[in-house]
This record gives sequence, C-alpha cells and structure tokens, in this order.
Amino acid sequence: TIGSERLSLPLAAYDLDNTKEFSRDIVVRDTFRLDISEFPDPKCGRIYQNGSTIPIPVLVGPVSIYTRNLPLSFVPFAGASLLEEQEMNSSCTTSLAYSALDSTGKRSAHLGRVTVRVVRESVSIVSLNASSAASTAPGVSGVVQMRFSDYTSKPNVSASELFDILNGTWGLTPPALWWTDGGRELWLDFAEIGTSGGAQLTPGLTSFRVRKSAGLMRRGDPQSAASVATSPPLEGSFSRPTCEDGYVFKAEEGDCQPCPPGDVWEPRGPACSPC
Repeated sequence: TIGSERLSLPLAAYDLDNTKEFSRDIVVRDTFRLDISEFPDPKCGRIYQNGSTIPIPVLVGPVSIYTRNLPLSFVPFAGASLLEEQEMNSSCTTSLAYSALDSTGKRSAHLGRVTVRVVRESVSIVSLNASSAASTAPGVSGVVQMRFSDYTSKPNVSASELFDILNGTWGLTPPALWWTDGGRELWLDFAEIGTSGGAQLTPGLTSFRVRKSAGLMRRGDPQSAASVATSPPLEGSFSRPTCEDGYVFKAEEGDCQPCPPGDVWEPRGPACSPC
C-alpha cells in the first residue's frame, strides 16, 4: 500500500470441522475469534478494528478479535511523528501474526502472518495537451504532450501497454512514443486523429490512465509505487501547430527551435530549408 491509503486486512481463518453435516441433527456453526500475538511496528502503522477510530493497543500478551470486528484496517505511519516518517523515507515493512480459536477453545495449529509493505506514492500526470506537429495536416495528425509530476522510470513499453484511454480510442495505428526531459515529459505521435480508422481523442473529454502493469515509477526510487495515475482532460487542439511560426518541432528534444543560421523557415512542413 502507499502511505496515504488505509489498507483492509481480512485475516483469513476457517473452521473446517463444520463444513459438512455428518448427521440429520441440526448443526450450528461455531463462532471463533482471532488472537493477535505479534503486532505491526507502530511507527510503520497501526491496526484498527472494523469501524473503530481507536487503534488496537500493542500488548505483551495476545489480543482477541472476534470475527464481527473484521476486517481490520492498517493505517500507515499512524504511530509515527512526521520526523520519524521522514527518517524512514516514507517507506517501511512490518507484519502481524495471529491464530484462530473456535468456540470450544481449540486453537489452530497454523499461525497466520500478514506482511505489509508501505511504499512511497508514485508520479502523477499534471498536464495533457494536444497540438499538430505538422501544419500541413492540422486536425488529421497530431501529438499529445504529457507532463508528469516528477522524473519517471521510462518503462520500455508501447503506448497501449502504458495507458488506457478514457473517453477515446487508439485507432488502428498505434502512436509513436518518446520521452524527453529525463522522463518527466512524454510525447505521443498519432498519424491519424478523427478519421474512421484513426484515434478518437476529444479535447475537454479524453484522458489517459496509467496501467499498473506498465511499472511506471519515480526514477531511481525502487520504493515508490507503480503509478495508476489518471491525467486531467485533454487540453489544446489538434488544429493548433505545436510551434509558432518561425520555429520547428524537434521530436527528440520535445522542443520548438528556430532554424539555424543559413536556413529559412518554410511554413509547409514546417521545416528549415537552405537559403
């Protein structure tokens, strides 16, 4: 789980001796309880009974929990100060152990254990903009510029493996994809937009959601969670050139640059041509 989320802990336990009826007599299913014998490190997180706002106290002996009070909740860093959380770099691993007892007091031979790993929150998508990199076909082809909240791990996957499109479609031809600014900026180049076989992307409506399976994380931070961020709605327009007149788009740098000395800007393309 990530540090800002409350995690549900069901604590599985089964009373197998009552799963079958061996006679015609009415069989009453046992009630059972769970004895927690090992508690999570309070600095990493504390546990709460279902519906309670008071944490279960950490005691030397076992604490009994009845099934009606399940599932338990784990709240990361509930027992830590802000300074202590910062000293742990907002990540930690802890566990709890428990055993089950039925209504006759018989204890399970198996000791259950739940391990919780708290990781840092991952990157989010802060902006999503549409434009037409080639002014020769405004509104037919276009690029989507995506900006993240931090530098990313730049996973080597295709666009459809990296994102799900919300309120839109990829079309028949997958877009080209490249990263700029050290993985903080992503560009998607669509060959066709709005045609019968092209991508369907609508400014003000379409957004992108990162797929967890893509493994997009904060760069150089193995303790960050895989991102599942959803972008804000698409802004801009595919009829608007990416660059102003006099500039050309450099895809590998994700930037608009003027023509070098000795070249003249050509609006068709747009491109730089020798004088």
